[in-house]
Amino acid sequence: VLATFDHLFATNAALGKGIRQGQKMGLSDDLKFLDVDRDADIKLGFGMVRSYMKRSDPVLKAAATTLQLFYANYKGLSEFPYDVESRLTTEMLAKYKASDELKAAAQVLGVDKVMDSLALKNNAFVEKYESRTTEYAGRVASGSTQKPAANAAFVHFCSSIEITLSFSPDATLEALFNKIDELRKSYHQLEAKTKTAETEPVA
Repeated sequence: VLATFDHLFATNAALGKGIRQGQKMGLSDDLKFLDVDRDADIKLGFGMVRSYMKRSDPVLKAAATTLQLFYANYKGLSEFPYDVESRLTTEMLAKYKASDELKAAAQVLGVDKVMDSLALKNNAFVEKYESRTTEYAGRVASGSTQKPAANAAFVHFCSSIEITLSFSPDATLEALFNKIDELRKSYHQLEAKTKTAETEPVA
């Protein structure tokens, strides 16, 4: 199972890279600038937390630990395809703003200013990105050559879990498989809706 997961991870990374490269080719200069600016804040936040984790001061260390656990959920954020990065950054900011604990820890380290800046830059990017209507198809095509390999790796990974469960039942592995199956069904529903939208005549 671990071997097939490693293969799945590698093929999906390649797919994401291909899509991101395709998106980059379609981005206007102002959008590229906005993305670079946004990425700088994301990396600064991660860097500040790592730096404070090395401090001996218990107050600073405690605040850094709180933020490190939070930031760990968004590792590699700036490397995702642009639309995914935007969605995850928006999610990250929403969770941050909803947590008094996170906001307090960020104020202790001065990370709150970085998060405020990130919110502005992410909003600016999203507004500009969503205003485009003619470049999407070309961007997706750049990653399409990697999609068959990614799909095959996913099928292989699921099959390896099923085989393992048939010989050695495991509650944790079964729960993982059921969760993957739910995500797979959701993906197929979304894909079907997308295809329907693409074939519907424009009013």
